[in-house]
Amino acid sequence: MGGPHAQEDLPDGAEAFYDAGKLACVALDTVTGPQLFLSGFPLAESDPEQGRRFLLDRTVEHGNWVP
Repeated sequence: MGGPHAQEDLPDGAEAFYDAGKLACVALDTVTGPQLFLSGFPLAESDPEQGRRFLLDRTVEHGNWVP
């Protein structure tokens, strides 16, 4: 990942990226990494379209917008 981001390798195949000292992104290795859930929805190993729809719906529910 280019740019001014700092990177931290976490256990179990996850990586954290920071911008100006604040967490900007968490990346998972869907083959070796951990399974993470957001409000009960599996973020890895799920159908990409279902994941996209879930994230868009959740964003709208919480008053934010994603292009």
